[in-house]
Amino acid sequence: MNRYDYSTAADYARLTGFDRTTIAAWIKAGKIGARGRHKKTKPKNSHYKISECEFRPGRIAAAKAKKPYPKHGKTYSAAELHVLQNNEHLSAHTIAFMIGRNENSVRIKRCRMRREEKQQNARARNTAS
Repeated sequence: MNRYDYSTAADYARLTGFDRTTIAAWIKAGKIGARGRHKKTKPKNSHYKISECEFRPGRIAAAKAKKPYPKHGKTYSAAELHVLQNNEHLSAHTIAFMIGRNENSVRIKRCRMRREEKQQNARARNTAS
């Protein structure tokens, strides 16, 4: 491809799966090389032009691999996991109150723990046979 062929930030966003505003922020931060915005248009309607060399598969894969936002929430401590495992008969509301989390967080963690347990059991059966 010719290095003078250009595409918009929206095109790059479609390829990488990120929002157009995220791509514009990366351009401003210098993470993605791009030509300046059009001077004649209003700032709200102006567009960045990204060189085709930025569309290489390695560049796009690197952009996809990086999370656009930090992980929300904290991980469960060993004590919290112990409370979840040993109090299956209690409601999510009660356990959430005990460990200082919300009900939905407790429900999700219980579901994930059940899924992990099923997968471990399936792996154990496969290795035994």
